[in-house]
Amino acid sequence: MAQSPFPGRIAGWRRIPWILACLLACTVDLAAATGYACIRVVRSDPGFPSAPTISVPAGYSLVTSSGYAVASEAEYFVFIQGPSGTARGVTVSWPGIPISAVIWNDTRLSVRSVSAGRDRLICDVPVTANSLRNAWPTFEVHSFFDESNLNLRVEHNNQYRRAGWYAERPWVSGQARSVVNYLFAARLAMRDWGQHNRIAAAGAGRMALLGFESNVPLHIDHPPHLHIILYLPTSNNAGTKVSHYYMDDLGLIRSNKIQVLQRPDLGDQFQGVGQPMDHTDTSGRVWLTTTIRPDGGLSLGPNRSSVAYALVPGDASTGSTRSVLVLRGGTTWARVTTTDDTITGILTTRADFTDGRVAQTSTSYYDPLTGAPLSAPAPMRAAPTITSPDGAAATVGNAFRYAITATRNPTSFAASGLPAGLVVDTRTGIISGRPSTVGTYRVTIAAINALGRGTAPVTLAVTGSGTTSGSFSAKIDFQPAGSSPAAGYLVDSGATFAARNGLSYGWNAPCESRERNAVTDQRLDTLV
Repeated sequence: MAQSPFPGRIAGWRRIPWILACLLACTVDLAAATGYACIRVVRSDPGFPSAPTISVPAGYSLVTSSGYAVASEAEYFVFIQGPSGTARGVTVSWPGIPISAVIWNDTRLSVRSVSAGRDRLICDVPVTANSLRNAWPTFEVHSFFDESNLNLRVEHNNQYRRAGWYAERPWVSGQARSVVNYLFAARLAMRDWGQHNRIAAAGAGRMALLGFESNVPLHIDHPPHLHIILYLPTSNNAGTKVSHYYMDDLGLIRSNKIQVLQRPDLGDQFQGVGQPMDHTDTSGRVWLTTTIRPDGGLSLGPNRSSVAYALVPGDASTGSTRSVLVLRGGTTWARVTTTDDTITGILTTRADFTDGRVAQTSTSYYDPLTGAPLSAPAPMRAAPTITSPDGAAATVGNAFRYAITATRNPTSFAASGLPAGLVVDTRTGIISGRPSTVGTYRVTIAAINALGRGTAPVTLAVTGSGTTSGSFSAKIDFQPAGSSPAAGYLVDSGATFAARNGLSYGWNAPCESRERNAVTDQRLDTLV
């Protein structure tokens, strides 16, 4: 019998069970070893959506199917798959577009070999999720404000990150503000009411307040809406009724879609104004009833026959976009106002009361790229700072060129106070032309990005022509435009001092003509 080449020299049929066991074990290991990750490559400043070039190490690949590789004005996200572990040496190249960060989950990855323009870098990416779905947290930019028996999650919706359905429509600024007002107004009502604590004490579940996400094309989370949910203590929250309170541009709630988790056989249920939604436990007991009000608000009560609190739009003209009122016992008890600055990562809340108690205010800081909580404000991304010279010189009639330069990747430029003959290209920031008037000009230049406008003064000195010396003569016909010039005369339209006919001439000072309209021959209208 032939000897086995394997260690231990197990030969022939005696080795077959061992080989089969090895193959089965290897198959299991290989299947379990597949990992997934999602990364977001964030631009230093928003711009026209585009995609960087991303190279991954051998054995890994990018998932580029629909919804898994998406560009927005602020960033580009893509999924990676391969051996579970760390994909070392992932290279990101985005020519001409400075990169602010590479995000994985709620972490800014360490980067190296960064180019001078920050448009190329290398990083290591953990590829550890066990499915594509479990890699989603990377593009979910939200913060949790949980407290005892009550979950509150604020989605930090930023128009430059919007994707999918939200990228195809005008930005939902009113709903993005309104939903945050509703969330904190609902929390204030729950705190005062205490119903969430009674639900938890009975083991009936846990209350949660959630908003909508505008940057996740893989998740059908539109139109804008608010969630008030009683999560049941069951496997995968089976049987939980999930509300979707849809709102209009002013944040007025108009309809509700109810989905039951793990029960696709029940289908979606839709409700309108005045139709109550009962939030029940596994036994069918009603713990909370929510109903859309005619004014676009939402009432809350322990059952259909009783209303304990109501959340209503703060103003008839602005709806819920600025504030939400909390009614207690049918009368106004508090006004809740919030501001979520998704650029700087600062969320402020304020509750003003009608019963004489001191206003409640709070300020929370978070990483604007991940939503992770911070103890102090994040380093601010800001408007451009002008870096081009604060002075320039030009000569009448000669070609002139000046480039506006600035930090933080400006997307457009502007200039005011330019002398005649010069213009600015708002796309490139190049000021060019041939100045036609001697003088000293104080020009204001500007560079603009999505976060603001940076300006600076430039002193532009325009002197007389230095290319012509001696004397010359020319016969200029100063008749009105459209007139036939006299023989031997250059035609002129009577315009102000400017470059015409290869020369610079015209009236550049107050003057009178010797024979003003005294005769029909306007060639006699000469400068005194």
